[in-house]
Amino acid sequence: MGVRRWLSVWNLLGALVFLLGAVFYVRTGQEALSRPLPLPASLEAQAPRRIFVNLYLPNPPQGFLKKTEEVQLALGEEAYQKALELWMQEAKTPLSLQAFRQGEGFVVNLESPPKNLDAQGEVFLVYGLAYTLLYTFPEGKSVRFLVDGAPALGFAHLDLSEPITLP
Repeated sequence: MGVRRWLSVWNLLGALVFLLGAVFYVRTGQEALSRPLPLPASLEAQAPRRIFVNLYLPNPPQGFLKKTEEVQLALGEEAYQKALELWMQEAKTPLSLQAFRQGEGFVVNLESPPKNLDAQGEVFLVYGLAYTLLYTFPEGKSVRFLVDGAPALGFAHLDLSEPITLP
């Protein structure tokens, strides 16, 4: 009765599964287990990279001063946002804004637009940001400005109801 107890259907099935697993393990070998897994395509696209940013800085009364800067983007850093942060730093204009791509254009959300700008200052601010994006990233065809996350007619002197395009 002792041997019969060990040779039950369930014990034999368990032994068979164990042997199949052992054969599979030996056949795959260690080299299959030691290879690194490939990164997903979304992470490869976020790898650190360098871009050239064409800055259009205010230069009254002549107009805009074009300056090209090379910038290294960190992993996961958005190129559009980095370009506008560099513009703000070079123009010495502290702003709170976000930039992102939408369709064939860009959207720039100004969280708190400066209140003390005259008409010339507004033109330099809005068109400097727009030209920086459009000339740096040619895949964008227009720049639409939002104020505090909502479409706005504009500042005191500019109409922002339509997107800005290159001349």
